[in-house]
Amino acid sequence: MSRGSKPGERRGGRQKGTPNKMTQDAKEAIEFVAHGLGGAEGMLIWAQKDPTNERIFWSNIYPRILPKEIKAEVDATLVVNVHRGNRSS
Repeated sequence: MSRGSKPGERRGGRQKGTPNKMTQDAKEAIEFVAHGLGGAEGMLIWAQKDPTNERIFWSNIYPRILPKEIKAEVDATLVVNVHRGNRSS
């Protein structure tokens, strides 16, 4: 009698799609603090206060809301024109 689970079989653990409780608690705490610090308006004031803060916003904070993967199809033709100098002697 084998003891492992069969491929695709789930045994124990969280149900598929159930959020991690610790992650949810951490997000709620961060949202609470962000609201207490002025929310979006407070972040705007902070970013405008100093060029370093603005750089931190654009390089570390803003990219977190961008999609992690961008799928795009490109339909393009590459045309290469080679111009050779006049070879007359």
